[in-house]
Amino acid sequence: MKLVVDTNIVIAALLKDSVTRKILMHPLFSFYIPEHAFIEFAHHEKALIKKSGLTKHRFHEVLASLKKKLIIVPSKEYAGHYPEAHEAMKNIDGTDAPFIALALSFDNDGVWTNDCHFEHQILVRVWSTADLINELKELEEEIHY
Repeated sequence: MKLVVDTNIVIAALLKDSVTRKILMHPLFSFYIPEHAFIEFAHHEKALIKKSGLTKHRFHEVLASLKKKLIIVPSKEYAGHYPEAHEAMKNIDGTDAPFIALALSFDNDGVWTNDCHFEHQILVRVWSTADLINELKELEEEIHY
C-alpha cells in the first residue's frame, strides 16, 4: 500500500512510541512525504524534543529511523499538480496543498492524516490512523490464508 503521509503523523511517531510509529515502520506500507516537511520538523525541533521527553540524540535517532522508511519527494516532482491541489485546499487549509499535490502526482492509495479537514476535499482518499489499523488487520489476515 502506498500512502502520502501528513506531517502530523510523523510528528506523532516522533513524540511517542505508538501504533503510529509501528504503522510507519510496517513493511506492507510505503510512505511518501513532501521534502518541505523536514523544514517544518527542523523549525520546531526544540519544541518537539521537549514534548517527546527524548534526549536530542535519541530524538535524532528516531527521526533518522523514520526517514529511512519515508520516501522524500522533491517539490519539482509534484509541482504540476499544485494548482489543482491549492484550489481544492484554499478554503480549508492551504498549507496542506503539497500533500494533495503529491498524492495526485503518482499512483497511490491516498493521504494518511489525522487532520479531519482533509475530508473536505474530494481529490484523494483520506486515511486516518484507525482506518490503517483496520486495513493492516485485513492485510495480515490475507497473508495468513
